[in-house]
Amino acid sequence: MTRTPAASAAAATSRAYSALAANGFSLSTCFQILCCAVVRRTA
Repeated sequence: MTRTPAASAAAATSRAYSALAANGFSLSTCFQILCCAVVRRTA
């Protein structure tokens, strides 16, 4: 089954946020990490 890039990104984002939140990272830290990941993926 193929998944759309948007669905994959949303799933990865939710998983990453859950992992970071569980480790005590702040929302701003999580946001910065996700932004870097998106920039690397689209570059």
